[in-house]
Amino acid sequence: MSRKNRPPGELAQYATLDVFTPEGGLPPFAEGECQSPPTDAERALMAPWGIQFDGRAFRFAGHCHARLADAMSYARRANAAQRH
Repeated sequence: MSRKNRPPGELAQYATLDVFTPEGGLPPFAEGECQSPPTDAERALMAPWGIQFDGRAFRFAGHCHARLADAMSYARRANAAQRH
């Protein structure tokens, strides 16, 4: 669905999300709330890239990501940029 076809309330809700914080901040979790730890299969995907899970977020090269998919994407882009 394109941005202009989304309902206005959904856009406002999306704009308040702060899941990628390159300054090293954490996503807005409730006090004491943690994500489920990665599965063994996910840890196998994380290992070659050096992605770590700290109980709240996935970390790569000083950056914090709420989702493993975001950390993997960032790691791939960073690796590609180093090769050029």
